Amino acid sequence: MNKNQQKKILTALSYFIDVQGEAKALFEKPKSLGSAASLRIQLLPAIRAIQRLNYQPKILSLHAKNPETFDLVQKSEVCLIGKLSANSPESMRDMTIANLAGISLLKSSGSKIVVQYCDNTFHRKDIIFDLYKYIFSVADHIVFPSKALQEMSSRHINSKTTQSIILDPWQLPSSHIPQKISGNEIRLIWYGSNKNIWYLLDLFEKIFSLHVGNTNFELTILGTPFSHEQVKKRIKMLQSHTSNWKLRLVPWLVKLQPKQLEFELDRAHISLIPSDPKDPAKAGVSHNRLVDSIRGGCISIASPMESYKELRNIALVGNNIPMLMKQAIENYDKYCAVMSEKRDECLQKFDPS
Repeated sequence: MNKNQQKKILTALSYFIDVQGEAKALFEKPKSLGSAASLRIQLLPAIRAIQRLNYQPKILSLHAKNPETFDLVQKSEVCLIGKLSANSPESMRDMTIANLAGISLLKSSGSKIVVQYCDNTFHRKDIIFDLYKYIFSVADHIVFPSKALQEMSSRHINSKTTQSIILDPWQLPSSHIPQKISGNEIRLIWYGSNKNIWYLLDLFEKIFSLHVGNTNFELTILGTPFSHEQVKKRIKMLQSHTSNWKLRLVPWLVKLQPKQLEFELDRAHISLIPSDPKDPAKAGVSHNRLVDSIRGGCISIASPMESYKELRNIALVGNNIPMLMKQAIENYDKYCAVMSEKRDECLQKFDPS
């Protein structure tokens, strides 16, 4: 390729409350991106890929309350839309108005619109529904992280829009051997976002009542201060059930990822990934949490989400999490052997390379 060839422009749209306008600096230091998996394992790899294709990325965080950010929206060959989300009604309105305007400007100037769609937003009854309804109507190409999410979004997709599925890649650089059980203690781990902690809390009474011989349990909660506080509140209500349980609250440290996640998964025996297949907010969830859990060497117990069921050869997938925990403990060596034998083949398609 001619080094003097002028690079094409790609405008990538994401949203950061504290960044108004150019956001490229965040992607030059990935550890500053925050905890959103969609940024680390979807948008960042896409930015790196387009740079190799001789595109010059312009990454913008548009804010309606700062109209000067729209001066940065200029003619581009491609507009790449990453996950657009915010954590308050005010921020959602600000983000939606700004990005509706920005996408309209880019589309009208001839940009091809490429969307990375990772959450089932069409169940919502707020402004985010309207935002994604518009985005889908003008999209030239939509990328989904799972077949399930693609299928449930199909009625909103323009007939002229092309589609593809790009699986979320694993985050852990190394594959770990399952830990052997030493003594009578089983180490369990849960990790995830604030919105997922409620699924675990709903299980507390049943799992803390679990008895398997003389087994003692250590449960690590790798999460935010909010998650830890919710756990403490629920534990206070269950003191009589927790005599054989030890709780370990570990703060999720963004700047230490994925090393911290890898360390915590490696020291655990069993990981818990509860969810709710009937919750439309979780429908179409990607494989990423389960894939990293298995790669970390854990016997992984997960709710029967469509994407998780694809990995039931190397994980325990079902609705009755406490029963699956008992089953995992009583057959731990057997499941470790099965996972070790089949894991590489089953996870090959999630290799970032």
